[in-house]
Amino acid sequence: MNKIIKNPYYIFGVEWAFIIATYQLGWSNVYPKLRFNVLMFFLLAVLLTVLVGILYSKLDWAAKFSDTGKKEINSSLYFKSSVFFCVVFLIEALYSHGIPLFGAISYTEFGIPKIHTFIMVANTYLAIQIGNQMVKRKNVRRADLLNLILSITPFILQISRGTIAIVLMAIFVIFITQFNRERKMRGRTKMLLVLLVAIGLYLFGILGNYRLNTGMRLTEPLVKSTLIMEYTDASPKFKNAKIPKPYYWTYLYATSPLANLQNQILVLQGNQSALTDSVVVSRPVDFIFRCFIPDVFSKKLLGIRLFPVIQVSPVLTASSGFFMPYMFYGFGGMMLYLIYLLLLPLWYMVLVKRTSPARMGLANALLVVLFLLSPFDNMLAFSGVSLLLPIPILLGLVDSWRGAHHYRSYKEFS
Repeated sequence: MNKIIKNPYYIFGVEWAFIIATYQLGWSNVYPKLRFNVLMFFLLAVLLTVLVGILYSKLDWAAKFSDTGKKEINSSLYFKSSVFFCVVFLIEALYSHGIPLFGAISYTEFGIPKIHTFIMVANTYLAIQIGNQMVKRKNVRRADLLNLILSITPFILQISRGTIAIVLMAIFVIFITQFNRERKMRGRTKMLLVLLVAIGLYLFGILGNYRLNTGMRLTEPLVKSTLIMEYTDASPKFKNAKIPKPYYWTYLYATSPLANLQNQILVLQGNQSALTDSVVVSRPVDFIFRCFIPDVFSKKLLGIRLFPVIQVSPVLTASSGFFMPYMFYGFGGMMLYLIYLLLLPLWYMVLVKRTSPARMGLANALLVVLFLLSPFDNMLAFSGVSLLLPIPILLGLVDSWRGAHHYRSYKEFS
């Protein structure tokens, strides 16, 4: 299990295999049946990622380069940084005239335009770095735990489940990597981790019910999941099953992107001219910027271009990272996107090794998170994840500059 969790390729392959298998449960009647061409493409994707994953595991970036060589940062600096982001959150709340958790404003409308994305990314990296420091220490200090809670407080108040999940997943990967280096994980520890994941997914569903019920002004116990099951036409098979209903959100999040993608392909294949028109007006530069560049930049450079997602349900908006490439160049676009994903971790880790080897464990965790979330959306274009990747490299360059500057100053002084 440890080898899978710390390898982004294995994560991608296992996850898509799980999604395809879970899709067959048929817990939602709005899902279309998977067609042969879609099924074969993703089985090929699983095979290729596993094969490249074997090469990646031979290199074993995360095991050979840990964060232990980096000088430990004083907890007070993390505390001051966390307080700073809390103050920035309050400023954004004043600007937005409300806080999403209290229902005064939608989380999609919260924040100061143009800088909100960068604030969120910086705060996310800070929270992950605090968790990284906690993992490195054998005994967790209260100050570290306080700093972690303080750093994710803005995300909780914004009901940003995705950002909280990114932080927790990255810390979990770092923990697994560090733990595996020091000693083998016992069965009791594995069971505890499984339990924590189960609790986390349950709370994920509870929060989803809260957000949906609040938006529709429905008052009912959050454990029922009545609205989401109604909107997505949950099958009697699930309704009658002795499964806690908040877990229905996990099923939907895991499978709805594939359902929307399959639905989109069926509609466009039935109306070939629509797909042809989409390809004709698409330029290669448009394809590259919208599929591989963070959207905070592509939207400013090229403007907003919306391809209508033919959803299986109005509340299921995700359509996987392969949706946009398909809208540009069909299955050819999906294959180009897959090839880029296969190459990304290799060249990225080479860059991190050269610029910031002390942060390779954390950089590997960021890659795992990106690959883990890629079935649900294009994480290469989603700034909240993709903009995290350059940070270890930039910090490494800053460290090098400081070291060179200190050395020059020392030589001049001596």
